[in-house]
Amino acid sequence: MKASIRIVVTLMFVLVMVVTACTPAATPVATTAPAQSTATTAAKPAEPTATKQLAVVATATVLPTVAASKYKEAPALTELAKSGKVPAVTDRLPQIPMVVKPTDKVGTYGGTWRMGAVGGADQLSFQRIFAYEPLLRWTADYSGYLPNVAESFVANADSSEYTVKLRKGMKWSDGKPFTTEDVRFWFEDVLLNKDITAKPDSIFVANGKTVEVKIIDETSFTFKFAGPYGFFPLRMAYNAAPINYPAAYLKQFHTKYNPDAAKKATDAGAKSWVEYFTQKATYYTNVELPTLYAWNLTTPYGGASSVLTAERNPYYWKVDPEGNQLPYIDKVQYTIHQSVDTLVLQALNGEVDMQYRHFGTLNNKSIFFDSQQKGGFKLFPVTSALANTQCIYPTLTTKDPVTRALLQNKDFRIGLSYAINRKEIIDLVYFGQANPQQVAPDVNGPFANKQMATQYTEFSLDKANAALDKAGLTKKDAEGFRLRSDGKRVSLTVEVSTTFPNHADALNLVKVTWKKVGVDLNVKVEDRTIQWERKAANETELFDWQAGGGGGLDVMLNPQAYFPDRASAWFAPAWGDWYATRGAKGEEPPAEMKKMMELYDQLQTQPKFEDQVKLMKDILQISADYFPAICIANDPDVFGIVKNNMMNVPKTLLESATLLTPAPTNPEQYFFAK
Repeated sequence: MKASIRIVVTLMFVLVMVVTACTPAATPVATTAPAQSTATTAAKPAEPTATKQLAVVATATVLPTVAASKYKEAPALTELAKSGKVPAVTDRLPQIPMVVKPTDKVGTYGGTWRMGAVGGADQLSFQRIFAYEPLLRWTADYSGYLPNVAESFVANADSSEYTVKLRKGMKWSDGKPFTTEDVRFWFEDVLLNKDITAKPDSIFVANGKTVEVKIIDETSFTFKFAGPYGFFPLRMAYNAAPINYPAAYLKQFHTKYNPDAAKKATDAGAKSWVEYFTQKATYYTNVELPTLYAWNLTTPYGGASSVLTAERNPYYWKVDPEGNQLPYIDKVQYTIHQSVDTLVLQALNGEVDMQYRHFGTLNNKSIFFDSQQKGGFKLFPVTSALANTQCIYPTLTTKDPVTRALLQNKDFRIGLSYAINRKEIIDLVYFGQANPQQVAPDVNGPFANKQMATQYTEFSLDKANAALDKAGLTKKDAEGFRLRSDGKRVSLTVEVSTTFPNHADALNLVKVTWKKVGVDLNVKVEDRTIQWERKAANETELFDWQAGGGGGLDVMLNPQAYFPDRASAWFAPAWGDWYATRGAKGEEPPAEMKKMMELYDQLQTQPKFEDQVKLMKDILQISADYFPAICIANDPDVFGIVKNNMMNVPKTLLESATLLTPAPTNPEQYFFAK
C-alpha cells in the first residue's frame, strides 16, 4: 500500500492539465503536457519510467448526472421543507449538481463526527474537512484534478485565458443565488481594492500584470492573463478566493455599497471598515457568512467556546450517484484543546471518530494500537508527502542585526548542521523510522536533488568547529561558549509549537551537541498562535516546523521550504513579504533569493509542463547552494484512526498540507453505519 501511494505522488508530477465539463458527453478541451488524450473518465496511469514520465496521462474525471426526480435528502431537511423553512430539495440544488462517487458504497444519513483541534490557530483543520471548495479540486486519489464549483474550466490554446462556467441554480448556504456577481464583487471590490488588497496574490498575476476578469453572463466568466499561464489550474485546485465572497451579504460592510460601513465597523470595535470587512469575510470567525461548504460552523473559532460544531448546509450542491444530497453526516464537532495530550486522551477514550492530525505520530502509535478494541476504532496508514519531519529555520530577517548577520552566514549554518547527531535523534525520538536528511523533495521522485538532501548531515564536531571558526566565531568565554562580534555569548532561542511535542524532545538533544561546539540553545515551547505571530513579526531567531513541498506537484505549488514565496515564509518572512507584495512590504532579499523568485515567476507563466519542471529544478539547485534551513530527517509514515462504524473513509491517506488531506477524499460522503 505504501508503495502505491508513493507512485501516486510521483504521478502528480506528470499530471496532464486537462479540464473537462462534468457532463456525460464531455471531453478534455485543454492540455499543456506533450501527451494528448480524449478520455472522458480518469484513467489509471501505469507506473512511470525514467524515460516516459512526461508521457503518462492523468485526466480530469467526468462524473455522471442524476435526474432531478431522484433527488433525496436528510430526514431533518425533509421536515424543514415540509414546514416551509427551506425550499424543496429540487429547488435547493443546482441544475447540474456535482455527483460524488462514494469510496465504497452509498451511505445513510445521521450522526456527529467528533474530532479535536489544538490551540487558537488551527483553522487549517476545518479547511481540511469541510472548507475546501475551490473552482477545481484534487481528485480523491490525488492523481489529478476535476471541476468542482466550476461546471467547466476551459483553457485557450496558449493557456493565457480560461473560460469558467458555474453551476446554474447553485446557492449559498443562506439560500441566495451564487452567480458571477459574486465573482465580479471579489474581483472589482476585493482584489482590485487597494485598501483591502495592497497587492494581488501572485496566483492572479502573469507577466507582471493582474488578471482581467470578464463577466459573460450569470454563470460564465473568463480569467484573462497578460501571457501564458499554464500553472493557473494547478493553483486553482488549492485557492478558492474568487468564490469566497458572497456579494449580497458582504456589500453591507463595504464603503462602496454602504456609506455607513465605516461607522458600522467603529461601533463593532474594529479599527477600520477594512478590518471589519475582513473579519466578516472569514468563515471561521463569522458564523453568519454564507458559504458553499457541506457544513457551517455555528460558533466562531477563537472565542470562549471549547467545543465547536458545524451543521449541515441545506443548500449543499453535491449528491451521490443515487441522488442523495450530501453530506451524509449531520454535524461535525471539534473539541478545542490547548495541548495535544488532552486530544490524545479524547481519542483513546473513543471520542474521536476519524482523525490523524496532531496525534497520529510515531510516539503515539503503540498506545493507539493497543487501545483499538477498547476505543472501538482501527488504525489506518498515513503516508507523508513532507520534505522533512523537522526543520530548524533560521529567521534570516530577524530584527536583531548581530543575530541576523550570524544566521545569514552560511558557514554558521553549516557548523550548526554538522553539530546535530541525527542518528541519535532518529533512534530516540523517531523510533528509528527515518533517515538523516535536509529539507528536500522525495529522494526517489522526479525533483530529487541529492546535494540538497544529504549535505552537512554528517555528525562531526570537528567539521562543526571548523565551520564556526570560518564564520569568525573564534573567541570564547570562560564556559567555552563562542562570542559574537559585540562580545555577547552566541545564544539562540528556538521556538517550537506545542503541536509537536516530539520536536521539543529532539531540540533538547540538539542543545546538548551544540553546547559542545560553543553555541548555547534555548528551547522555547509555546502555542502555535504565538509562535507564528512572532515569526511573522521577525521576532524569532530560530523557528521549528515541518517542511512541505516534498511529494510531486506540491514541490512547485508549495516551494516555501526552498525560497520565501509568501509573507508567512518559514525562514525569511520579510523577504517573503517583499515577494508576495511586489516590494510594497517587507525587505528586499539578496541576489540568490531574488533569482529564485524571478525563476518562479517564469515557471508560472510557462504553458508547457516540462518547462515548468526545468525551472523548478533550477530553483532547487540555487536553494541547495544557499542552504537556508537546518533539518533532521525525512518524514516517516504515521497513522490515523477511524471508528469501526464510520464508512467510506479511504484505507490509507497521503498527508500533504498542499493537498489539504483528507479534503480531496470528499469527507461529505463519509457516513456512520446504522
